[in-house]
Amino acid sequence: MSRTSNSQIESEIRQFLAAYHPDGRAGSRRLGPGRNLWREVNSLTLLQLDSQVALTSEPMPIDNREGWASYRTFWLKLTGTELRDIRYRGKGTVLHELGSPLTVDIAWVLYNGAGDTQIDSGNLHVIAAPDGRSLDGKLWSNRDQADRPIVLRRPR
Repeated sequence: MSRTSNSQIESEIRQFLAAYHPDGRAGSRRLGPGRNLWREVNSLTLLQLDSQVALTSEPMPIDNREGWASYRTFWLKLTGTELRDIRYRGKGTVLHELGSPLTVDIAWVLYNGAGDTQIDSGNLHVIAAPDGRSLDGKLWSNRDQADRPIVLRRPR
């Protein structure tokens, strides 16, 4: 499995933001150097431009994660192929009003590892901790019709 480099992820997010941001490509030039800010399993990257945010991840292995066993069996019956890894993509907004903590709201889509078939979608709603080292909130799954608590931490 080939790994996506941070520079490839940053380039993809910059292109995404340039296509959807009101300032277009001119706005994307204001982005500072990309940093891999958040990690879940391998990597979850958030990139912000003004009040817009994009989310992406490298493929994350799930073939040894017990919670995915029944879905992997379903996927094999449905597609005839093994589901070994997944990746997230999303876009949303960042709100930071005076006197309120920074809040991130992202509509996300979960894809197979190749990124060509949608598995699930939902919403990520998190609030920054006072020290800025983590984002705490809920991850809603449309497939499960349920949310679960989530904490995203900056790598040390």
